[in-house]
Amino acid sequence: MKIIAPATLLVALTAPFELNASCPMHPQAPPELQADHSCCRIAQEKWEAALAKIAPSDLSLYQVTSEWQTQTGNKIVLADLAGQPQFVALAYTNCQYACPRLIADLKAIESSLPADSEAKILIVSIDPERDTPERLAAYASEQELDTSRWTLLNGAPGDVLELANLLGVRYAKTPTGDYTHSNIITLLNAKGEIVHQQNGLGADNKPTLEKLAKLDS
Repeated sequence: MKIIAPATLLVALTAPFELNASCPMHPQAPPELQADHSCCRIAQEKWEAALAKIAPSDLSLYQVTSEWQTQTGNKIVLADLAGQPQFVALAYTNCQYACPRLIADLKAIESSLPADSEAKILIVSIDPERDTPERLAAYASEQELDTSRWTLLNGAPGDVLELANLLGVRYAKTPTGDYTHSNIITLLNAKGEIVHQQNGLGADNKPTLEKLAKLDS
């Protein structure tokens, strides 16, 4: 399965930050930065600097301007991840069924990587309210994830939804506070373009690894 994000959607997501009376994009920014949207301008400048290093195509997910926090609390834009292939999946740490199996599928891919592979693994939480950077760090430890390869991201709900749409992932919150969601592992090339998607839990990862091998060759 291969889903290509429409260029028109990427253009909409990369429009300049709109400066409103308050800053819904960065509610945790200090008030003195929110007052004149310095937080937005700082994020915009950071995104432009990261983007300038990779010259992405219109189909690159790294065109997205949103700012995220890693499990260590570092603030990044997706373009900061450029340079190596990325396996990307959306999940949440309180999931008791699908997500542990999705993580297991990613671990199986990781265990099959050549010793010299520079491929990284990115987990984006669909439950950002509960999956704080601290919780994501604890989860990485619980799952024994190698954080030199794995990055876990917390983002604003709207930004998570935008990224999910670009990846073709669907999710919805249930009355119990859990989530129903697609189980898709997406392979991005070094410039953030979708080159392959592995759909479903326990799927054969041979085609995924073959696609990666072509990127590395």
